[in-house]
Amino acid sequence: MLSRATVHVLKALSEEDLRILLDKARDVLQAPALSEAACARLLVYADGDARRLLNTAFPGARRPPVAAVTTTSSPADRR
Repeated sequence: MLSRATVHVLKALSEEDLRILLDKARDVLQAPALSEAACARLLVYADGDARRLLNTAFPGARRPPVAAVTTTSSPADRR
């Protein structure tokens, strides 16, 4: 039923856009710098896809943890 579907056409990002994205992600994640050869291989492999680039470059990366919530009561106080 294509009449009820929304079709989104995604265009490939340029190499320059991917390089900027890679640099920003590296800064945010505080990851070590990549060699130019490694960066070039990642950009070729990504083929314009930002998700592919980031998931390959930073496979274990997650968002920064949210600040811990502290409580002033113990479980015994809740009874």
